Amino acid sequence: MSGSNAHARVPKFASFRPKSKVEDKEDVARAESELSRVGRTDERVGNHHRHRSKDKHAERRGYHEHVKEVPSLVTTSIQTPSPLFVIDQSGDRQNLVYGSIHRYDVPPFHRSGAGNILGARKGLKIDRDQTDDKRLSLTEDWKKRNVKREKYVFAHNEKKAPKLLHFLPRSPSNNNDDATEVDFIPLRTLQLRKRKRRNSQESSSDDAQPNYRSIEGKCKARPEPPDESMQYLTESDPSDLESSHKIMFDRAMRQKAAELSRAVEAHPEDINAWLDLINHQDHLLVQVDEHRRKATSAERRSTADIKLHLYNKALEKGGRSLADRERLLLGMMEEGSKIWDFKTQSERWEHVSQENLDSIVLWKYYLDFRQSSFPMFRYEEIRNIFSKRIKLLRARINKGANTVEETSLIYEHLVYTILRATLFVREAGYSELALGIWQGLLELNYFGPAQETVEGLRLELFHNFWEAEVSRVGEIDHGGWMEYLADNNLEAPESRTDEAISTKITDSEDLFENWANSERLIAKQSRQPARTMDEVAENDPFRVILWSDIEDFLVDLPSESHSLDLRRVLLDAYLLFCRLPPLPGERRSRFWSEDSFVRDEMLEWSKIWLSREFSVSAPVRGAEVVESVTESSPFQSSCCQFSASFDTLFPHNDWVNYFTPWRAIYGDTDDMVPMSYEWLRNTLKALIDVNICPEMAEYFLAFELQNEPQSTKKSAKLLLKKNPTSLKFYHAYAMTEFSKGNVETAITVIGAALGMQASASEMERENSILLWRSWVWILLSKGDTDESLKCLLSIPENSSAKVANIDISSPACLLKTRQHLCSVRDYLLSSGNLDHAIIHAECLALLEYVSSHRGSELSSKGQGDIEMALNIFNDFSVNLVARGHVGTVQHELLHQAAAKLLYHHARSGPFRPALIRDHLAKSLASFPRNTIFLSLYAWNESRLRIDDRVRTILRDVILLPAVDSLTSRLFAIHHEMMHGNTHSTHAAFENAVVSPACSSNPGLWRLYVLFCVGAREYRARAKDVFYKGMRACPWAKWFYFMAFDELADLMGLEEKRSVYRILEEKELRVHVDLEEWLEEQEA
Repeated sequence: MSGSNAHARVPKFASFRPKSKVEDKEDVARAESELSRVGRTDERVGNHHRHRSKDKHAERRGYHEHVKEVPSLVTTSIQTPSPLFVIDQSGDRQNLVYGSIHRYDVPPFHRSGAGNILGARKGLKIDRDQTDDKRLSLTEDWKKRNVKREKYVFAHNEKKAPKLLHFLPRSPSNNNDDATEVDFIPLRTLQLRKRKRRNSQESSSDDAQPNYRSIEGKCKARPEPPDESMQYLTESDPSDLESSHKIMFDRAMRQKAAELSRAVEAHPEDINAWLDLINHQDHLLVQVDEHRRKATSAERRSTADIKLHLYNKALEKGGRSLADRERLLLGMMEEGSKIWDFKTQSERWEHVSQENLDSIVLWKYYLDFRQSSFPMFRYEEIRNIFSKRIKLLRARINKGANTVEETSLIYEHLVYTILRATLFVREAGYSELALGIWQGLLELNYFGPAQETVEGLRLELFHNFWEAEVSRVGEIDHGGWMEYLADNNLEAPESRTDEAISTKITDSEDLFENWANSERLIAKQSRQPARTMDEVAENDPFRVILWSDIEDFLVDLPSESHSLDLRRVLLDAYLLFCRLPPLPGERRSRFWSEDSFVRDEMLEWSKIWLSREFSVSAPVRGAEVVESVTESSPFQSSCCQFSASFDTLFPHNDWVNYFTPWRAIYGDTDDMVPMSYEWLRNTLKALIDVNICPEMAEYFLAFELQNEPQSTKKSAKLLLKKNPTSLKFYHAYAMTEFSKGNVETAITVIGAALGMQASASEMERENSILLWRSWVWILLSKGDTDESLKCLLSIPENSSAKVANIDISSPACLLKTRQHLCSVRDYLLSSGNLDHAIIHAECLALLEYVSSHRGSELSSKGQGDIEMALNIFNDFSVNLVARGHVGTVQHELLHQAAAKLLYHHARSGPFRPALIRDHLAKSLASFPRNTIFLSLYAWNESRLRIDDRVRTILRDVILLPAVDSLTSRLFAIHHEMMHGNTHSTHAAFENAVVSPACSSNPGLWRLYVLFCVGAREYRARAKDVFYKGMRACPWAKWFYFMAFDELADLMGLEEKRSVYRILEEKELRVHVDLEEWLEEQEA
């Protein structure tokens, strides 16, 4: 070989670049030490895994020897730090996009030092074979490695899944042949085949087996069970235990789907059949296995797409009536929200609302969508939506081609629209306009002349009254529109001057905090409309409310006979606007209090009240049970939902209260109160003077009892002076005295009222049962069952003078009273007087409670027969349902009366918790939103805590999508705060804010933020929760202000600046402008 061949040239490639030589000897030494360390590490690893072949060890040693021989090939790239220690100063922006680190960037980890003990010698390790629960055995590491560890006998079998068997399928012909050859019934399959046929089958089966010449390798014996009639299942075969059920379930579901499809093809106009077929698609996602999983996002989107197609077909072939179209369109929009983008969803809602202008339900859902859509929200745009709707409803009323029922529905929808509009305007910061609209509505409909006297001129005359700027409702020296018409020379009240509030902005760290305080002070004195002569802040055109500002929002109710209910509906809307509960009674407007866009008063509550109700400001410790709050009553003071009765208007003995003291909720400072307390109380007094309805007078007495208890006697006497023969007013006055603890005074008033029935009208005498019932409850609260029985036995005579002479041991007297109550109850039910029928049924149950001893329940001296009393309630409830009164206010009041008797029985002596649980479960099944039943159910279970029944009934009954509500979610949150831990409370909040029933309630989001701020574990998430709430409630001005108050320490200056920018971008009310100062800072 020549010398050129000895030193052959190495071919060069474009992708190959020779490595540069290292000139620095220190770098070379450092690289060698690094590589030698890696080599030693690999050797240790090789020694540990002795199962590897010697060839691999030789290759590894050869590799390290080669590295040591050629140190000159080490490049400068080794100067970089070790991959184990990387400093990344720029970061990866994709982590923010995907929310986590890329999994391939995370280095693999393994445990090190298994068996070592901290502080012991290096060679000592735990001997797990000798260690038990009483002692710890240590051994030398070298001894442990030389001893072969004994394997667990069943370790190999436990790793393998058990093999499942199933019978081999046989054709009917073979079975018959086998059966004819034997004269007995075999317990296993007979293999009666001829040898020739068996041999031929075996040879054919052997051909199917792989042989040594096959590419599949050496022939292996196929494992078969000993029973020839069975075979092992493969992974692709269904198991007899699990998959058979799954197959049967799939067949049943598919068969039902086929039946539903045939039903809609046979009757395409049947909307219920279409809805059954659409809802059946959700059942096809159910996994029938032990490890049930949730449906994936792709599965939900695919199902939603199928349901959308079915909804479109149903709309094409059915949906003739408005009610059917509403059901189909609402379902279609709900499914579309799962797969449509925001723009498509907005366009679809716009199209649906325009195509169905007559639908109240569809317009409400469209309004909810537009008001809570953060990207497209603008204050003026939403206000224009309200204005257009009001004009449309007015046009429909003016056409006059409507029935009385249709006209009433249109007026109710008009009042609801005005309520939503005024709440929206006030929460956006324009309080003067919202209050001015309600001043105009109340003056126009309650304090003006009759429509017959000024027909056609009412709005023009009212325009003159408003422009005159005389005293309006709620203000001092209010005379009203009637007084202005009688005397046109009335002068406007004296001008007032707003308090000077400094709005100077200083460059400091507390810039936005100081600005927020100034904004609150100015907003507080801007709650009422100003007049043109008042001295208000400069450059504020919204302070003076002109006629043109309120003209589009006024409605003049008709004066026909049915207008009394409409006036009560308007009163309900006004009370809800004032953050008060509606009037008692059966009206459609009572459901407005369940609307999360109407009931968002928690946004304005003081933090002291929130801390008392929900413990949100107190720090919550880890996962410990919160036991810091101990309430004497099981009922919450606020956020309740139930039907009002005299028991709740004038409560006693820790029973639930329909009202909450105004100053307790909003505090003494009134920083965020929706209106001044004086204006509210003056308005209620003015409404009592015009005598709109008797319920309003009782309502006002109950309001005074909670807020001005010292003046209730004076207010009651004024009412009785105007209505001296009203038994209901006497009853209300007696109940106020009883609530204040004046038991003897209450009994005296009731006795006097019963003695004056001769001078009362026949209609008033029907109200005497109210007095008897309350008298019985007053005596029961004292524990005097004998005296209460005397009162009950005196009801047939209807005379209070004969109570003392009643013989409670007389069976004839008892039978007479029972027959009287039953007959009157049934007569009132047949005649449609449900209110008095319910009271007679309650008195009958009380009679059985204090007189009967036939029940099996235990009772003490102060208790009665609760079992027989509950039977009376249950029987009459069944009667109400049979007559079509299910779900009515009277039906709910009957269940509430039974719940009150149960609560009294449980507080008076021993009781069986299962009895209370079973009865309340029935009540909750009929009225799942009633917080009285929920509170008593939780109170009954709080003593046991063996089974988590409260969470179970919340999950299975209360929080279902069809009956979900804000008050139910708040109860679930309150229950977790009282009986759960921080994490369960957080889960309750998360479930609430994603529920469609209350996902856009600003008060709920405020409560959630305050909880995160107070909880150490979730304080870091408070800012994220705030941003989510801001997106869900873009109109709520005071929710934005949490960034400058509760979250001031968590948010930086730029974040606060961005929140302020969003306030201006969404056109919310800002009194103190920071724009010039911010521009100077940015410049």
